[in-house]
Amino acid sequence: PTEPTLRLHHLDWLRSIMVGFAVFCHVTQTLEAPLEPKVADTQFWTAEAGHFEEFWHLRIITVGRQFCIPLLFYISGASFALGKGFLGPFFLKLGAITLIGMALNWGLFSLGPQDPDCDFNSREQPKCQKGIVLDFLLAPHAGTIFPVVYQFWFTIALMFFMVEDFMLYAQLRIAYAGHRLQVHYLVLRFVLVSGIYVAMTFEALQWPQKLELVVCEALVMVCLVLSMKAASSATPEVPSIEGRVWQHLAMGICVVQFALPDFSISGFNGNLFVYGQFFRQFMAVGFATTLSRKTVPAVVTRVWPLTMGCMIMTTAPSSFFLGGIISYPWLPNVVDRIAYMSGTALIVGTLDRLGKIIGEAGLLFELPSFISNGTLVWYLVHPLLIAVMAKLP
Repeated sequence: PTEPTLRLHHLDWLRSIMVGFAVFCHVTQTLEAPLEPKVADTQFWTAEAGHFEEFWHLRIITVGRQFCIPLLFYISGASFALGKGFLGPFFLKLGAITLIGMALNWGLFSLGPQDPDCDFNSREQPKCQKGIVLDFLLAPHAGTIFPVVYQFWFTIALMFFMVEDFMLYAQLRIAYAGHRLQVHYLVLRFVLVSGIYVAMTFEALQWPQKLELVVCEALVMVCLVLSMKAASSATPEVPSIEGRVWQHLAMGICVVQFALPDFSISGFNGNLFVYGQFFRQFMAVGFATTLSRKTVPAVVTRVWPLTMGCMIMTTAPSSFFLGGIISYPWLPNVVDRIAYMSGTALIVGTLDRLGKIIGEAGLLFELPSFISNGTLVWYLVHPLLIAVMAKLP
């Protein structure tokens, strides 16, 4: 099979929309009412008119965060599959964006009170009036480093995940091209990732849970390799259903891998770092499904009405629950985590498949460049826009 080069416009649309949603979440988190650990959706209906939109925002965030960040990582993996696999341009572009954006964030942080407790609603307190220009932090209650990193945790995670998985991506390309695998690179990559799991959760998780993380990591890798092997012997005229089944199985194992361990996310620590590896797995699956899309057919789409039942069982509730971090919550009950993560996989897979179907039918417009470029600029400078909006009457 040849290297796929056709641009998938639905990925561009989804990326821009999800970045816009993330910015919306940042604005709401900073300028609206403080996020309580729990907000029941009944308050949405009983709130006075002046407070109505606070709960409206929370409802949007609650529903959207189930798939927003995972979808962005999935698209990143898919986009890398559409390229030639060169790491230099990848790191150069992301590194430049990260450095420029963090420099801007540092400037805003330097102009503020630099007190981690100074949020927007506390800006009238004397300790928050010490800022040169600003009287609040964009990312309060998060120490003094994260306000500088802020939205660029995403780009930093992308680069770190690529360091972890570039050997896997190279071997998946080799397998899809029908060449012989270099198994020692896969073993090296497995040892690297497993070592990270064990080291970062050394005192936090029990050894059976560490073992589960490691075993599932091996199974996901094997499933993705087998999917590429099956796809390599197929053609667009006679595609490989087996290849798609392996990919679905890999996603299912990812859900089990990160839903069962008791990470108990409550702050910035090793558990949070390992829990975030769930996004890395989405990158890997996005890479595999996009690389093999010409010789691997849709499977679940053939019985798509069944997805309605799955969505009913796995869609996020509209009541807000912080769950440790706003980007992607950690739910305290195992069944809830399995349902939540399964819903994430279902929504991401459905959006990608719908995009491919509509794109192949020639019904999807190409994303205008002013939107794609504008989204990037918005992502870079929206902390500055938040600071300006805070000064408006």
